[in-house]
Amino acid sequence: MNHRTNKRALITIVTLALIFVIGLSFIAYRSSQTKLSIQPSVPSDIALYKPTVDENADLSKEKPVYVSVMGIFDTRVSPGTYTYVVAPRNKTYETQISPLDVTGKSMKLKVTLVLKQNRLAELSSLQRPLIEQKLRETYASTLKNFTVADVKAFGDGSWYGVRLNPLAGEVDTYISIVRITGKNNVEIAAPPSLTLAAPIYPSIPKEVIIGTNLMIKDLY
Repeated sequence: MNHRTNKRALITIVTLALIFVIGLSFIAYRSSQTKLSIQPSVPSDIALYKPTVDENADLSKEKPVYVSVMGIFDTRVSPGTYTYVVAPRNKTYETQISPLDVTGKSMKLKVTLVLKQNRLAELSSLQRPLIEQKLRETYASTLKNFTVADVKAFGDGSWYGVRLNPLAGEVDTYISIVRITGKNNVEIAAPPSLTLAAPIYPSIPKEVIIGTNLMIKDLY
């Protein structure tokens, strides 16, 4: 009887020890992973892939490490280099495919998706009267001898570069940046200038400043 009791006690001890070791291993594994959250600016389907040997590989043929559930991407992954794909459900936006280095205990990635070129062109024409009105109301005396020659939308359609051509040839061309938020709320982010420098306007995306400067350079 004692032999059976001792055997059962031994089995119980071994089982508990095994559960303890497995538990510790699981905790160690979880603690070594990074909590990753990807938050797109518009509702999207998101997939995370490990990098392939061929950087031009068709990811549709690859098996993702993780995919979003109901548009929410919040998971734990091992540190390393990945490729993430954000496919917006609104097809007027571009799909974004980018590399991602996962490090540390937690990462939160906010992805601002950009509109397709044809939609940006539509917005440039649509918002042009509103932008011109705001500029002329704000800089009435300065712009009385200028015409709004070009308006170009960038990114998600909230940023606009403006080229102002002089009516008289001896005056230099100006450029400006306008932001439209909410329902036709127009803000002048950068007043009319000969050129725009990123350090002076840290709140404006660099690609918007570069693109607006090119609106003058494209003339030559």
